[in-house]
Amino acid sequence: MTAIPARERRVLELLAGEADPAFRTRASWVLARLVEEGVRLLEVGTGNGALLHLAGALGAGWCVGVDHDLARLLWARRSGVAHPLVAADVARLPFRDGSFPRVLASEVLEHLADDVAALAELRRLVPPAGLLGVTVPHARYPTAWDPLAWVLERLGLPPLRRGVYVGIWYGHRRLYTREQLAAAANAAGWTLGEMAVLVPGAFPFAHVLLYGVGKRLLQAGAVGRRAAAAVGRTAAAGPLPPPWHPVGAAVRLLRWADVRGRRREARRPSGRGVHLAALLSPCASTLAADPAS
Repeated sequence: MTAIPARERRVLELLAGEADPAFRTRASWVLARLVEEGVRLLEVGTGNGALLHLAGALGAGWCVGVDHDLARLLWARRSGVAHPLVAADVARLPFRDGSFPRVLASEVLEHLADDVAALAELRRLVPPAGLLGVTVPHARYPTAWDPLAWVLERLGLPPLRRGVYVGIWYGHRRLYTREQLAAAANAAGWTLGEMAVLVPGAFPFAHVLLYGVGKRLLQAGAVGRRAAAAVGRTAAAGPLPPPWHPVGAAVRLLRWADVRGRRREARRPSGRGVHLAALLSPCASTLAADPAS
């Protein structure tokens, strides 16, 4: 396995108690490449503000979080996120052209009816030398991450998007291949830069264990206040619980499976992964017409 760059290690340290190895991996990859000290950053689909908080901790300049769901923004504020938060539609954002040199859209595009329109609106906000960091769910996900979705796919049946079982399709309109992500980006005026397939392996039914079971237990207060604070995505998150604690043991098991999957992928590349991550820059052909250029 290759060494982890220092900036990615810093994000992993800040997420020492995070239960989901896939979240830790995508957060470390995209933030290490997108955040620049003192440079303004906008996050769309900010949710509870976990990535926004991390960007600030890494030294980003003035940070702003946007989400269409006011309840999520209130959750972010209660969690300790101090950055400005705005309720708005990603396809119609209340900011001037070229006002954010860095924009982050992590696990957002798959929820939208028109991902190209959203990407075009984000293109409006980014100056010629700016960057957009994107992560999306990968269509070639590891079977173990969501075995039921994998079986339904091969039977030609529609995926489950709602209900007690929470799989990779939960609330998603689409998953992405490399080609599909590149096509959507190009159609909206972006050039695809660095791209990576993240999290090649997982513990069986990891997604449902984390979000269908674990998240509900956390929300119900069933794991204890200290353990919930440790693995919660808040500004006050603490270190990982010890190995003898049920939460600590579960998280370590999930991380073991993650490391095992990385090693297997290094030996025999499959191209599978939970996430696709990419850095996008404005297309050269659009710069002449760009109001910010």
